[in-house]
Formats: sequence, structure tokens, C-alpha cells
Amino acid sequence: MPDMTREIFELIQRSQKGEKEAFGRLYSLFLKKVYRFIYFMIYDEAMAEDLTQDTFFKVWKSLPSFSPARGSFNSYLLTIARNNVIDYQRKKKEIYLNPIMEDEIPSSEVIEDNVIKTEEQQEARSILAKLEGADRRLIILRFFEELSMAEIAKMENLKEGAVRVKIYRILRKMKNLAD
Repeated sequence: MPDMTREIFELIQRSQKGEKEAFGRLYSLFLKKVYRFIYFMIYDEAMAEDLTQDTFFKVWKSLPSFSPARGSFNSYLLTIARNNVIDYQRKKKEIYLNPIMEDEIPSSEVIEDNVIKTEEQQEARSILAKLEGADRRLIILRFFEELSMAEIAKMENLKEGAVRVKIYRILRKMKNLAD
């Protein structure tokens, strides 16, 4: 989904004027993305739900100050989510890193293929869980949320080249963890 489609831009403008229905639509459009980002940072479903709700509450309160000229709405949302996770981790001083396996096996897939897929997903989650918070966040932003290097650089207050180098090094570290 392109970040600033005309619909999203109009929903933001209407939400900034206090229209709850418009904000509800933004919430619906971005809920899964924000939850997924938070979940892969902390690996705790219940806490990810709480932090997601808190993120949208903070977005609602701060939305009047949002300006597309300063960055994308996607980056704005994920920056608030990232800050919520960081605050939570500082308060809690523990990170949940237990990978969770999928409960359901789609009936249309061959069981053998699904076992291989599940093992690969578990291995990927396990490797991701071994990364430090900042490294994990960069990988999630780049490959799960599919943000550009420029968007990540802006969110993390880094130069774009520094983000490229960090991601390259993290991927190399992940490869070593997989071996």
C-alpha cells in the first residue's frame, strides 16, 4: 500500500480536524503493520497489543502536528511505535525473545511443504530474536515493513549510507548465526 495515497492524505487532514471516523479508517489501514512491527520487536502478543493501542493513542494526540513535508505517515507511525517499544523495554528491562510457531496449517498446502516452511520460519524468528534491539529494528523496518533506506535513516537519525552499512553488517551477522 503506497504510504500517501490521496485517500490517506485526506484521512490525515480530516483526522487532524478531529474527525474520529477518519482516524478510525487510518487505524484500520495501519493496525496490522504497527502491530507486526511491535510484535517482532518484543515477541509478546498481549504486550504488542497494548503497545499498539498506546501507539495509536499517541498518534491521535500528536496528529495535528504531523506534516507530510517532514516525512511519510508510515515513518511517523513506526517512529512512535519504536519509541513506545524503547520506553517499554527501559521500564521492563527484559525483552521477550521466545519465538512462537504458527498454530494453523492451511489445508491447501502439502504437509511436507508446510513442515519445511514452518521450520524455515522458526529458524528465521530464532535468528531475528538473537539480534540486539537496534539491529532487529533495522531488519524489521527494511525487510518486514519494506521501508526505504532514506525512510529508515530519517527515523533512526542516521545518514542513508550508515543505514546501508549497518544493514549489510547485520545480514552478515545473521548469516553467521544461521550457520
